[in-house]
Amino acid sequence: MPRIRNAEILPYAALYFWKHPDEDHVLRAVVAGLYNNIVCAYSPTGWGPWETSLHFENVTLPYAQTVSVDGVPNQAEELYWGRTHLGVGIGYRRQLQEPSFDDNMLEVSFIPEVGFLYFHEGAETVDTMRTPSNTMELRGRLRLRFDRMERNLFGLPHKGDVVGSDFALVRRMNWEDWGVDRSENAGDSREFLWGAAYFLHARQFPFVESERHRLLFTLQGGIGENMDRFSQFQIGGGPAGDDFE
Repeated sequence: MPRIRNAEILPYAALYFWKHPDEDHVLRAVVAGLYNNIVCAYSPTGWGPWETSLHFENVTLPYAQTVSVDGVPNQAEELYWGRTHLGVGIGYRRQLQEPSFDDNMLEVSFIPEVGFLYFHEGAETVDTMRTPSNTMELRGRLRLRFDRMERNLFGLPHKGDVVGSDFALVRRMNWEDWGVDRSENAGDSREFLWGAAYFLHARQFPFVESERHRLLFTLQGGIGENMDRFSQFQIGGGPAGDDFE
């Protein structure tokens, strides 16, 4: 079994905003500076459950990242990299009556997005490493959320179910061969498709008469085509340090 190579302490905190003053306005935002995820939706008069929405997400981590092979970080290919995406979508949203909490909703959205990926070599990057090209990224994303979860005061799941999925078709506009001696073929990842889905169920722990103990069951999965280091799914919680993933 690979041993732990190092340990790190990463201070991380985020501000969480949730506003749903009426059926026509929704705001959900996680703001942490280095990582932000903001969704703002508005339903014009006469649209009923249909709405327009604005989506913004950015990741700007201040340290070089690398990949690990059998638990050993490949420092020769470490990179600083980040991404920003902005999208305007159209969707369908309906408040669920059971349970009757404010954030229990059904949402389906289609979101065209424009993004920007940027890269810079790290301190340990070898001279033969070709840094990926900074590039614009266009993607169409289909998003589904079905939320019937009762949460406690800290927003933790207490009782109920949540189902969600995301699918995206992505094209990078300026993408050239990269890697050590240009070993990564840009044509294999210039256009890619990915999809992910999850299910979460929370309930009282069996044979324990206490609201403090909960049993959680979660199932997650993903599939993709032509994905690379900067788009692929991560097994085991995501890249080192990316707690928000």
